[in-house]
Amino acid sequence: MLVSEVSGNAITGIEYGSPTVLTNMISAAFAKCFGTIHEKQITFDELFAPNASSVFLVYSEDYPRTDEEKDAAIQRAKSRLGEKQYCLTCNNCENFVTWALSIKPISIQWRDASTVRRFLGDFVTTLISEVLNAVHLLKQRYHPNVKLEILSKYVSFLKEECLQHLPENQFFDNLKKRVSSIKELDLLITIICTLLKIVNFLVESGDSLPKNVCEITKIVVCEIYSLLGYKRQLLEIFEKLDLWRKNLISTVDLLREMFKIGVLLAPTICFPHSVPFVRQIIKYSLIRAVASAVGGCIFDKAFSFIHAW
Repeated sequence: MLVSEVSGNAITGIEYGSPTVLTNMISAAFAKCFGTIHEKQITFDELFAPNASSVFLVYSEDYPRTDEEKDAAIQRAKSRLGEKQYCLTCNNCENFVTWALSIKPISIQWRDASTVRRFLGDFVTTLISEVLNAVHLLKQRYHPNVKLEILSKYVSFLKEECLQHLPENQFFDNLKKRVSSIKELDLLITIICTLLKIVNFLVESGDSLPKNVCEITKIVVCEIYSLLGYKRQLLEIFEKLDLWRKNLISTVDLLREMFKIGVLLAPTICFPHSVPFVRQIIKYSLIRAVASAVGGCIFDKAFSFIHAW
């Protein structure tokens, strides 16, 4: 955390993480879903209690020295309060603090971690995200709204009409199988949610038309792709690009995350879901977690080779 104030026997700190103390890699991976940048007070007794988490003091020559520089660093940190885009591998608590202090989002702990720890970090982070995404899909599938059944018949007709116009090749045949397996009620709810999100965005937005078009495209693409089971990966792409555009993650970390997401998307798009849904969740969550971890290792080895060369 970044200590912003010391008062009596307590400090005020700004940190990136879940409300509970992050004591190991598992809890840090869960922070991907629940982590937020927040401000909290902690006493010295709590900080240095026998059962408290270890305290690592991080120092760099680039860190602020004058009062003005320190105030600017604290203001930078406070400007991101409420952000919920924690990522153990590229946007963790150390990335946040080093960015606030030096405008360089670096995590020495992750950079110098062993291959095994980096593999486990990628695996656990992806697995947790996949399982939580699957829970959301289960909720969508098994809690239908009976009142929409009449409309779903028209959606079914519309869906079949659209599928007839897709080209004839293996890729689109697989895509047709995926779309055909989607319940019409799920599709109808997605259409309604998409329209509501677009209307809500247009009402609240005062930005220029080009930016509105980009945001609407993002909403439509993500909602449609959510039915095919890989909305989360697309949201990850948008989130990582946004962080990189704001200089909150490094270019290397962005490329590494994009490579991992690409490894996940390839099998998701090409192979139809033909196994029962619950078994499919377990199977594909594990496969994607392993694929993400392997993708991260491949990128690390390739980057090390290119850097050394």
